[in-house]
Amino acid sequence: MLTLERIVDALVAPPIMHSLQTTGDSRLLVRLLMQARALPQETTNAAIFEQYDAMALLFVESFMKVTPGLNRAEAFWRYSFTIGAMMYIISDGDKNYHRLNRLSAGLCDTDDPTVIIKQLVAFVVAGFAAPNISMPARTKKGHV
Repeated sequence: MLTLERIVDALVAPPIMHSLQTTGDSRLLVRLLMQARALPQETTNAAIFEQYDAMALLFVESFMKVTPGLNRAEAFWRYSFTIGAMMYIISDGDKNYHRLNRLSAGLCDTDDPTVIIKQLVAFVVAGFAAPNISMPARTKKGHV
């Protein structure tokens, strides 16, 4: 059965698992995606994100299917916030950083992907459960 938890897990678990590998192409891909977000370049972003847009749209549609009342704009916002939270926690897991681990005095184990994924999924699911924010309809140019 398709659930919000499963969709969120399918979105965040692979990058988190790959980012915590010590070597390998998967880890390098996650780092490349993070760099492309942090230091955007037109040609790099066009090449990388063109490949991921179709997948992003599938996730947005899936979120709408399992979250009653979630409108399309809210689904896009919440998808984007999910990616942001995931990218942040991935960057925090860098062996030389571990800010969350340090701030929490070791209470938060940023080396354990299972814990990270469970915490992030719970956080994102709660965000998707929030009510829609009423916003005026916008035209293509962003005018009301």
